[in-house]
Amino acid sequence: MKAILRYLLASCYSFSRRWVNPKYGGDVMWTTVHGFLTPISFIAAGVYLVVLGYGLSFKIDKLFGFIGMAVVMSLIGYGLQKPTKNAIFKWGIEKEFKSLTKKQRRSRNTLAFFFFFFGFYLFFYLAYKSGIVYRSL
Repeated sequence: MKAILRYLLASCYSFSRRWVNPKYGGDVMWTTVHGFLTPISFIAAGVYLVVLGYGLSFKIDKLFGFIGMAVVMSLIGYGLQKPTKNAIFKWGIEKEFKSLTKKQRRSRNTLAFFFFFFGFYLFFYLAYKSGIVYRSL
């Protein structure tokens, strides 16, 4: 699991270095951390909705589901910022990035792109499957 997270974090770092221009005030580290944690937060929110939808059989208020989802996303998004930033330095991802070829950077950028949008897709799929979204409309 650590190897997968390391590779995904390195992919997000490569993507951030490609698209963020530090000359204009862009922060590569901030973009890397949020580009890595945003899909994880959305996946966790989708899992929360599934647990809420399948685990509880009574009718759930839509507002309760969305407030809980926001809490779950905030806890993951803000709670893991510092450990993620420390992992970038601990695992030497900056040094690893400098040794990559152009083809390796391109493949990592593609992986980061797919990982980011896969998190959104999985969130919407889990939200639909949970039954909370369309049941309460």
